[in-house]
Amino acid sequence: MDRVKILIVGSNGLLGQKAVQTFRKNYEVVTGGIEAEPFVNHDLAYHHLDITDWRSLQRKIVEIDPRIIFNAAAYTQVDRAETERELCYAVNVTGVKNLAKICKAQDAELIHISTDYVFDGVKGNYSETDEPNPLGYYGQTKWEGEKAVQAVGCRAIIARTAVLFGYGVRVQMNFALWVIRELTANRPIRVVDDQTGNTTIAENLAAALAALAEKNAQGLFHVAGCEPVSRYNFAVAVARQFGFARQLITRICSKDFPQQAPRPMNAGLNVDKTQKEYGIKLFTVEESLRLLQKSINL
Repeated sequence: MDRVKILIVGSNGLLGQKAVQTFRKNYEVVTGGIEAEPFVNHDLAYHHLDITDWRSLQRKIVEIDPRIIFNAAAYTQVDRAETERELCYAVNVTGVKNLAKICKAQDAELIHISTDYVFDGVKGNYSETDEPNPLGYYGQTKWEGEKAVQAVGCRAIIARTAVLFGYGVRVQMNFALWVIRELTANRPIRVVDDQTGNTTIAENLAAALAALAEKNAQGLFHVAGCEPVSRYNFAVAVARQFGFARQLITRICSKDFPQQAPRPMNAGLNVDKTQKEYGIKLFTVEESLRLLQKSINL
């Protein structure tokens, strides 16, 4: 039986790499990204794809003819988004709209990743029915991207995730890897204790999205670690898992660590729909960190 063809856009990034590993088990995987060459030799076809370039993108995807497009491409520099607004909008809104329009025309399905930063963080425990109210420009563009997919009307899974971390080839520094790097060097770190979110290891996110696709799910989902945790408590959990000195971690408040973009303080996501209605396992902090340690030590 022929395998369903899936195009993973942004395959060089952390989530893209894990999506390739996950989906290739049961799908015919084609990879692509803004970079000229793939970061990992998967022995899979790779295409240079710029999701902001409508004509080139349309032509290439029509040639590839996937049944599913997994969009792991995004502008994720939260602070720089406040000044690099044109680029941020082009990737997170225009590019997403382009992919949705192509999916609609080709009768393909889109798997698109959004963020907990669409919320203002006032109340926490946000469900899929809560109204977004982003504080910064990054969150605003991610919400606009969600609305663009919905307006185009293609078949889609829109998955909001949070505090994505993991280990991969040439991946951008994420919070967990930063904590590990600093504590490995025996350098003290200051971590805020008043910003809360669902820390999410990329392998679990990729597996959960594959499970949703297998179940023919459609619509909006919160797909993240199953328990909200403060950045400070997450850093302490990293130290405990990897055997670092907890005394190197100092608890501070956000007001002591000014950042260019405002952050939602309590952006915790309610993941009951994904876990209970669809029966998908989302990891605890401890489960995620055990998997991270294993992936680093391979």
